[in-house]
Amino acid sequence: MAASARSSGLHHSAIAMLPCGAIAAVSYGANDTAAAIFPMDWGTQVPLHFMGGRDDPPKPIVMVAPARDLPWDAHVAAGRAIAKAAETSVRRVALIASCDHGHAHDPKGPYGFSPASKEFDDKVVELVKSDTLGELLRFDKAFVAEAKADSFWQMLMLHGAIADRWHGDFLSYEAPTYFGMLCAAYSPRN
Repeated sequence: MAASARSSGLHHSAIAMLPCGAIAAVSYGANDTAAAIFPMDWGTQVPLHFMGGRDDPPKPIVMVAPARDLPWDAHVAAGRAIAKAAETSVRRVALIASCDHGHAHDPKGPYGFSPASKEFDDKVVELVKSDTLGELLRFDKAFVAEAKADSFWQMLMLHGAIADRWHGDFLSYEAPTYFGMLCAAYSPRN
């Protein structure tokens, strides 16, 4: 599945054959495929900007958004399926797990304040530094909710995609506003 990146969103419907044999089909919005636009959020637009999103012609992208109502292990399985598809592709593939962490660092922010945001972010930093993203599966659902975490489901997918085959290089963490941001780069283990 590939779509052209455009500032307003992804156009048309998408059909993909997943490595597990399942078929996923998505159509967003209108009955007319030309009017069906899947809007891209910050988590898509910002990394896309730095990864050639304004190139002409635009680079093909596949945008995947986790469904928070699905079981956590379904997100890990989705990450494994993405990795398998990337490994069998003849194209060069980049996986970007873009998200912000706890969203309740500042009482003036839209989600208010919760000390769980800092606690969540601190734990995530340690997991990234120690290459133990699998420990996310031990988090309590109420803790993730209280932290107002946006990143949890994307990190589960990342964990599924990289498992223990990749090594993380923690680059930075900040909470300059009401949400936390972390940057890490992953490379294959030798």
